[in-house]
Amino acid sequence: DKEFVLVAVGHHGTAIEHAADFLRRDKEVVLQAIKANCKAVNCAMPFVADHQCLLQLVRALGKQATDNESDQELLLKAVQHNGNCLQFGTHEFRRDKEIALAAVRTT
Repeated sequence: DKEFVLVAVGHHGTAIEHAADFLRRDKEVVLQAIKANCKAVNCAMPFVADHQCLLQLVRALGKQATDNESDQELLLKAVQHNGNCLQFGTHEFRRDKEIALAAVRTT
């Protein structure tokens, strides 16, 4: 049940690792988990984040972010904090040399 998982990950972000795969890909569940514990990104399943999701992701990781920043800039900020955030980028951004190198450095 999604509501149950939202409550659980709200208290203990890494509880997401025990959720069903479809919930580990759910943007709302993933963001709630990361807000509770930024290490939850390591337990999430890959999905392509839209602009609002990337913005919330960066903020959940404790970084400053504005609506004016591009998706590429937001993803770069996220991977500079945790390389596993690369999984939330588009194929194009995952192939970007600067983003990929930043992800490798923080994985």
